[in-house]
Amino acid sequence: MSKSNLNITQKDIEILAQKLGKTQKEKMALSHLLKDEPQQIEQFLDLEAVKRFILEEPNVIPFSPQLYFQCLGRLVLGKRGLSNQELNLYISRLLLRFLKTESFHAFGRFESRRHFLRIFDLLVQMEKSTTSPLQAFRLYHFIADYSLFVCGIFKENVERCWNGSAGIEFYEDIGKRSYARAASYPEAKKHSLQGIFSFLSSAFKEVRFALNEIKENFFHFSQLSLPLSE
Repeated sequence: MSKSNLNITQKDIEILAQKLGKTQKEKMALSHLLKDEPQQIEQFLDLEAVKRFILEEPNVIPFSPQLYFQCLGRLVLGKRGLSNQELNLYISRLLLRFLKTESFHAFGRFESRRHFLRIFDLLVQMEKSTTSPLQAFRLYHFIADYSLFVCGIFKENVERCWNGSAGIEFYEDIGKRSYARAASYPEAKKHSLQGIFSFLSSAFKEVRFALNEIKENFFHFSQLSLPLSE
């Protein structure tokens, strides 16, 4: 059986079937279809009923995080003419990864568990001659993703920089160059990441704007800020 890249849950399937099926028979048929052939979900996510559900539901959307982020990406990136399945999936995984606090402790040894990482620690690590090609690839990949996430979701924090701290142009420049460098490594080819890395390097600002819109319209962080001191 072909699998979906979305890793949808049984609850996701049930919710979609309930929202899209007009009769109980249709709902049961959709539920069985998506359970047996989860890759079919792609053709349903752009339906107007799903869009209205995401945009108009007054309560918390009960989708799994991975499906919710995928739907947000399709809505916002699509509106900007950037939507394709590879980019949507990449952005949903990026959001899922970095909205978990432990993801900021990159390569554990750089920071104590009491602090978010500082991007300059990673840049310093890149300058060390002992960095292996594989470790360099992982660092460039992480720095690129982290830069996109920070200036996409925490733009206001970056713009409130002080005492010479890095501003949003810094993160954009680092992000673009890091995606380009990551794309040049054999590891990127091995994992079929060359294309998406090259695209994100060239369209970093446009994707960042889409993340800004997702944050402003769909994320609500109460009394939460991201330390960006260098």
